[in-house]
Formats: sequence, structure tokens, C-alpha cells
Amino acid sequence: MLAWLVKLEDPIPGDPNYRPFRTGMLADALVAHGHAVVRWASGFDHYNRRRRAEGDAIVEAGERFEIRLLDAGREYRRAVSAARLLSSARVVRRYRRAAQRMPRPDVIVCSMPTPALAWASAGLARRFGTPLVLDCRDLWPDVLNEVARRADADEAGSPLAAAARRVGLRMVAWHMARQLRFAARTAAGLVGINDAFLAHLLRYAGRDQGPLDAVFPLGFPEGRAFAEDAVCKAAADWRRELGIGDGDDAFVVCFAGRLNAVVEEAFAHVVQAARAARSRVPELRVVVCGIGDREDAVRRLAASEPAIRFAGQVDALRLEALRSIAAAGLIPTARRHDYQQSLSNKFFEYISSGLPVLCHLDGLAGRTLREHGCGIVYDDGGQLADAIVSLATSSEMRQRMARAARGLFEDRFAAGRIYEAYVAYLERVARSQRSSGHGPGDRGP
Repeated sequence: MLAWLVKLEDPIPGDPNYRPFRTGMLADALVAHGHAVVRWASGFDHYNRRRRAEGDAIVEAGERFEIRLLDAGREYRRAVSAARLLSSARVVRRYRRAAQRMPRPDVIVCSMPTPALAWASAGLARRFGTPLVLDCRDLWPDVLNEVARRADADEAGSPLAAAARRVGLRMVAWHMARQLRFAARTAAGLVGINDAFLAHLLRYAGRDQGPLDAVFPLGFPEGRAFAEDAVCKAAADWRRELGIGDGDDAFVVCFAGRLNAVVEEAFAHVVQAARAARSRVPELRVVVCGIGDREDAVRRLAASEPAIRFAGQVDALRLEALRSIAAAGLIPTARRHDYQQSLSNKFFEYISSGLPVLCHLDGLAGRTLREHGCGIVYDDGGQLADAIVSLATSSEMRQRMARAARGLFEDRFAAGRIYEAYVAYLERVARSQRSSGHGPGDRGP
């Protein structure tokens, strides 16, 4: 089976600090099962904000596995911006042209977002007579309307500028809705990272769930990615940098992720908590790893708090080492509608390492933590401070939550199990399309 995996933003082998996200884990699973894979990706690295190649390029990533990089044209710095929309539009055009000259795939898996990429993949699926699977990871275009509302609330400029931004975002959202509706109705199968995300696609498709619609969580790779001695050395480096010894007095809380607007909005709680908890947990260290378009603003919020340490962009080995010395993982994310309905990569990273999770989200993430007893949900800085103190002063609580976190990961979110099932699902989609004789979007009489 030849599978196309279409996702512009996910990291690819060779990116700085590479670790596989969903597309990478699915590609690895497909190749391991003897299938051929073509990944379509942007020539601009979304996470590191750097060019991967000048013009279109082909990366041979292994036997039966190639990555097609598409020239993104102009660079962008903000995730939601006109520059990103223009870059994405250019990549979509180049994808449509390049793909038409390629051998027919047996299945196309297109991640959503973006609706434009889903629309282009639907057109190619019809052209080739190939089944399309849409894989929903974000609630575009609906989320743009919420971005517009939040921008209005924060707008410091003129009312005219605020109105123009609101109208512009809603026009883009309307156009994206048309694109997604066409793609969802064309697709042979719809996939979500959970039930709410599958329901999002089903709503645009205008139908109930069918036999080729499914849910596959994001998941995270099992086991250590690096040798134990390398992790131990990197952990010793962390201890030296953080000014902590090998004893039990240090209490490290880690965060690793994009420093974006939803983190900035909720980060004041972290600063308040660190300030309040430090007198009761003298060796508290809150280590913040990552970069983003709101990094400077987040750093300013924490400038006067010595317990919060910013590490910048951190490679995969140092992240694994940091999790090995941490006592808890932090999710300081504002309660935006789409984030409330999903479990993030951070969530899976933390529980895979047996870390109790301190989480501001009280939606799906909060319910999952409460149900399985593997974390604490906080509303404000005071509650987060109390949670830190409770975990720091009760080894029994910390160990109990750690066991529950690791057990939840092994039972439900280990990548090997998830992507084994995903590959079997794609094989079934391809067989079903061949046996039915119907083209994509044509479900028969």
C-alpha cells in the first residue's frame, strides 16, 4: 500500500530537536508494516521558524519513505497571521500541482487543519479515485471566530481596527468552512483525536458516524529514546544548571511547549503560585522550555520570580532528562474552547514519564486527571501553590499519582498500540474502497 500523509507543520526527521508527532509516528508504523509512505510537508519549519529548503525538495527518509518539501515562499512569525495564511496558500497550490504528477496512492491521509489542505486533498482524491481520510487535530475554522472575539477584548487600538480584524477573520473562517465541508463530504473516512474532534468533522460532513469513521488519540512513544547513561549525564547537567543537589529537597516542575497567546494568558497564575509556594518549598524550580511568538511577554511576567527558570529551545535528550528529575508536569493553558476539548502532546509526554500533571484546563484534560487520580486541576495561582506544596510535602501522594499517570499512559495512550490500530484501519479503508467500486465521496445508492 502506498500512503500519502499530508500535514504541513509537523516536525520531520532532520529538524532541530526532532521528535515524531502524530504524522511521524503514523509514518513509522506504516513503514514498519511494509507499506510505502510519501509525506507532504512545508519547506518552512513551523515550530523553529526556519527554512528547511530553498524551493521544493525531496528528502529520502528511509526505505519506502520519502518526504516532499513544498516551497512556502515568505516566512511568518505568528501562528495566526496574514503571513501564515499566505504561506499556507502557496504551499497548497504547489501541493496540488506536484501531486498530480505523482503515481496514484492507495490512500490519502490529510490532517486538519488546514481546511485548504483538506480541500486540495479532496480534489486529488477524486482525481485519482483514491480514498481520503481526514484526521482532525484542531477545531478549525471554528476556532478563528473565538480568536476574533478574544482579539476584540484585548484590542488596544482604534475601534475601526478591531472591527476590520474581526470582519477579516470571520471572512476567512467562512471560506474555510466551505472548504472543509467539501473535504468532509468527499472523505471515505473521518478520524478524530477524540470523540469531540470526530464530531466536528461529522458536522461538516452532514452525516452520522459510519463504519469507516474512527477515533485515534495522539499518543506518545513508549520507553526511553536515549541510552540511560546519556540521560543520567544530561540530568546531572540540569541539576548543576538549576543549582540543586542529588537529595530529595529539590522540587522541579517542568513545562515544555510553545510560548503562545494561550500560555501567556494563563501564566500569571504560575508566577503567583511560585511566589506563594517558595517559602514552603525552598528548593522549588519551575523550568520553562520552549520558544514562541509570546516568549518575550511570558518572560516579562516572570521577570521578578527567581523560582521560574527559562531554558529556551531544548533538545529531545535534555527534555527526557528533565522529565526524569521532575516531580510534576505543568499545563498552564488558557481555557479556550478548542484546548478544553483535547489532550495535548504535553499531557502525553508527562504521563508517559509518570509525572503528576498540574493543569489549568478543566475540560477533557481536567476530567481525565480527576477520573484517574493522576494530577491536580487549578483555577488560580493560590490553588496551584497549594497543589505544589501538597505534592512537595507528601511523597505518598506524589508516588500514587505517578503510578496512576504511568498506568493511564500504558493502558490508553502508548503510541505503539494506537498506531498499530491506525495502520490496520487504513488498510481496511483501502480494501473497502477497492471492493466497493465507489469513488471518494460516492457512498453508493
